[in-house]
Amino acid sequence: MDYLTVKKAGEKWGLGARIVTLYCADGRIDGAVKKGNLWLVPKDALKPADGRRKNTAAQKEKEATHPFQALFENQELFMEIVQHFPYPMHISEPDGTIFFANEAFLKFAKVSNPENFYGKHNVLHDPDLEKWGIKEYVLRAFQGEIVQAYDIKVPAQKNDGN
Repeated sequence: MDYLTVKKAGEKWGLGARIVTLYCADGRIDGAVKKGNLWLVPKDALKPADGRRKNTAAQKEKEATHPFQALFENQELFMEIVQHFPYPMHISEPDGTIFFANEAFLKFAKVSNPENFYGKHNVLHDPDLEKWGIKEYVLRAFQGEIVQAYDIKVPAQKNDGN
């Protein structure tokens, strides 16, 4: 492996030799080794982030934008959480065809065999959307618009004594 001196690494990163030495001593540079009283930095090492600076407003906004990013990256975990969510939820293809529904949705929709339901039911062709007055909102949402609907009149299910 090729190494740089602390001075050369500092020049490469636009830092002083003293701060590079401190980064090496703190273990913030992967692969840095100490030979006697001299630190050697791997040639391909990355410049460590400056820990003295606080996050800028843009960085904070970026972090706040995706608080569940790790959850969305792990699709299995996401689907498991949605599956056990207590409210009816379903996930559709861009054309409106449902490809996943959680337990609460299947119970609400009285779907006994989900495998016959997936890929066949299209939410955009559901007559209840017209009845409830939300078809326009759903169509706009499928076009990528963020919509809010208030006072939706969804009929309550009748309690059959269970």
